[in-house]
Amino acid sequence: MDEHSKTSYRQIFKATSLFGGVQAYNVLISLIRVKFVAVFLGPLGMGIMNLLSIPIAFIGQLSGLGLGSSAVRDISQANSTGDEEKINRTLSVFRKWIWVTGIAGSLITLVLARQLSYWTFGNGDYYYAFMALSVVLLLNSLSSGYSTALQGMRKLRQLAKATIIGSTIGLLVSIPLYYYFRIKGIVPTIIIAAFTSLLLNWFFGRKIQGKRITLSWKEIWHEGNGMVKLGILITLSSLISTLVSYLINIYVGHKGGIGQVGLYQAGFSITDKYVGLIFVAMATDYYPRLSGVIHDHSKMKETVNQQAEIAMLILGPLLILLMTTLPLVVRLLYTSSFMPIIDFVPWIILGIPLKAASWAMGFIILAKGKSFLYLFTECFANCVLLVLSIFGYQQWGLTGLGFAFLLMYALYFLFLVFICKSNFKFQYSRVFFKIFLITALLCMTTIIFSMYMKFPDAYFSGTFIFIIISLYSLYELNKRINLKSFFLEFFKNGK
Repeated sequence: MDEHSKTSYRQIFKATSLFGGVQAYNVLISLIRVKFVAVFLGPLGMGIMNLLSIPIAFIGQLSGLGLGSSAVRDISQANSTGDEEKINRTLSVFRKWIWVTGIAGSLITLVLARQLSYWTFGNGDYYYAFMALSVVLLLNSLSSGYSTALQGMRKLRQLAKATIIGSTIGLLVSIPLYYYFRIKGIVPTIIIAAFTSLLLNWFFGRKIQGKRITLSWKEIWHEGNGMVKLGILITLSSLISTLVSYLINIYVGHKGGIGQVGLYQAGFSITDKYVGLIFVAMATDYYPRLSGVIHDHSKMKETVNQQAEIAMLILGPLLILLMTTLPLVVRLLYTSSFMPIIDFVPWIILGIPLKAASWAMGFIILAKGKSFLYLFTECFANCVLLVLSIFGYQQWGLTGLGFAFLLMYALYFLFLVFICKSNFKFQYSRVFFKIFLITALLCMTTIIFSMYMKFPDAYFSGTFIFIIISLYSLYELNKRINLKSFFLEFFKNGK
């Protein structure tokens, strides 16, 4: 393996480790925050906080036009050229759009404040709360502008620092506010958290803002049109995904009761938090990196294959470990009443490698700027998931929902293979498929052992498979990045 390939693999592994750690830290902070909210605010306060946050997040998602995702592509491509004029111009256009979307979100919230109170709580008691929270839309939009610029310019360490410090300060500020003001501290806490996030993202992103360029509104519209168009379709696909999730929850609740919905959500929550580090790293580092080389076909193919290989080698041991210790994890995070989820979570886990392989290809479509094709593929996946989930739950209950997830990603993966090969002449390498098949086979073997073996044999067999796949992953990673020198350099340089 040449030095260039080793450098690329090291970069991917470093970014995955960095943002995996950030994600793990954020999950820990989230768990601590939830605990304090439960103690100081109780179920009523927690409910009010969620009901205030959800409409604000929804309006922000609509008014933001998906620029937080689409602009990464434009900034990355400008950065890859090394042309300072183009970089400054792209950043200037993006900044103007961020101000427009932020002000629009705040105005929409102000105008609808009374209606939001009635729609959400059934009365006008929270009219002033929504008015106060309208400023959060502007703060979040500006904060997203700085973080998106950091991501697009590949300033990943600064982005990670801003995220970690922001989470910590948010927690430290919220505890005394909740303690002294209880429910009345909810709105100030949300506003302070948004302001803190903006301040930190500005502090770490101020050096990359470049020279400001004066642009007419006609130029802003013309040059930002592609960015906005892609962003709107990303937002639409996200809304479709949210709608499908909502419909599945309604169906499960109607057929099986609210308790079944709780089990369904708990099962997906475990897998999302556990393997979320891989997908956070893909969205944070891989997307801008791919966007920078998307017009060089050979580099594009190399980047996608390398990312998918590293993702699979990290995922393998994590998934086997989760599958082996699932009953223990459920008891630790929840209670014994949640034990039924161990019947369907393994099938979700088996679908995760397919999800990772699909995501790696899906970002090709985004990086290419094929907005309608991206929307089409996302609609296909969500429609398939909805149909399979309804059928699966009818036939096999909660286990059927696990089957639906697995089968959907199998079909989605094959669909993207066809799309990427026919449109972009991309296909995975034999090396990737070898790693993928070994990971999937060992995951399937672990599921079979867990289904037909009792304690402690199931734990012993799962542990044995975990050791095998860990040794295999370490061997393959070492070939790509030389783990010894990587960690020596990491600890020596502190980065």
